[in-house]
Amino acid sequence: MRVTTVLMMAAATTALGCNMAGDQDVGIGSEVSCPSCSIVINTVVTLEHVFFTGPSTAIARDSIGMFYVVDRTDGLLKAFGSDGRLVRSIGRHGGGPGEYEMVRNILVARDGSIQVLDMVLGRRSVFGRDGEVVSTTRVPLPPAFSHSAVLRSDGQLAISAVSTAAAAGWVNAVQLIDAEGNVTSSVDKTLFDRNAQWRQERLLWGRQNGELLVARPYSLTIDVYTSDLTKKGSITRVADWFPSREPEGEPSDGLFDEPLTPRLMAIWEDGRGLLWFEVVVPSPSWTPKRRVADLSKEAYAKLGSRPRFETIIEVLDVERRRVLARSRFNDHVGVAFGRGFYATPVEDSIGEPHLRISHIELKQ
Repeated sequence: MRVTTVLMMAAATTALGCNMAGDQDVGIGSEVSCPSCSIVINTVVTLEHVFFTGPSTAIARDSIGMFYVVDRTDGLLKAFGSDGRLVRSIGRHGGGPGEYEMVRNILVARDGSIQVLDMVLGRRSVFGRDGEVVSTTRVPLPPAFSHSAVLRSDGQLAISAVSTAAAAGWVNAVQLIDAEGNVTSSVDKTLFDRNAQWRQERLLWGRQNGELLVARPYSLTIDVYTSDLTKKGSITRVADWFPSREPEGEPSDGLFDEPLTPRLMAIWEDGRGLLWFEVVVPSPSWTPKRRVADLSKEAYAKLGSRPRFETIIEVLDVERRRVLARSRFNDHVGVAFGRGFYATPVEDSIGEPHLRISHIELKQ
């Protein structure tokens, strides 16, 4: 994988926004429109002695450059300074106030407090920047393997969850949950289907104006909701390298006899309102491999390391309905979080786990 990528595009002379006026659908099908600026990915810092395996919801950054990460070595939430050194552990394992069983989401409020969603206990814990517990509140969600969550300026959570143990008739949906744990609104409902869980997952992004972007991983259509969860419109990127329809059967990870199913991995907006998204697509070098019932861990790891996919990152000017830039990588860029930050596990010279933090941005 290339650590730094430069792609030329046309210079923008004014700040560009992604706001849509009124109810409307926006379609973007153009090729890269400009050739005179650059997109770069630069290393920001390396967090020392932390083993991170994802998901993207288990890492966050605050406004002063502190990083909050779930260390899979011991399962604890840890705070790292902008220099990459450990500052403190936050909370501990257990079921009491300020304790957690499994942190799925880390959210940073405007006041600097750290909000943690526990996928096992089904609750939200709030910690001060000093690591002290502020409050613990139940969140009405079942245990889930996928939580996408946005913390709004009014203190409400927008959450999308895919359950692993839902009762018959359970409906997954994007929900608004207030500070007391009450569901105030719910949209985009999907009847639970254990055999088609990929249909229920959603990616969320909260805009500065209070709007909510909701995306399905196997579609390049992003729905736009107002602050009260009224659907405003949609943004659709039409690309010949991404299927126009979502898969009818279970998506493939490309390990064995089927090529990887193209998937939207992350969406975010930068400070200028430009919309970024990351997509994985099948690698041209992919070849099928025979399934073996008693496959060893070593053989499975070898299968996973062979060329299976490429990563495409695009920048969209939604207001002007054009693609500003595109970059293609022959592997993972890392785990995307926040506004263009990526986390990539690395090892030092003696095999100690570290976490490299990079940032992708548009240079003019």
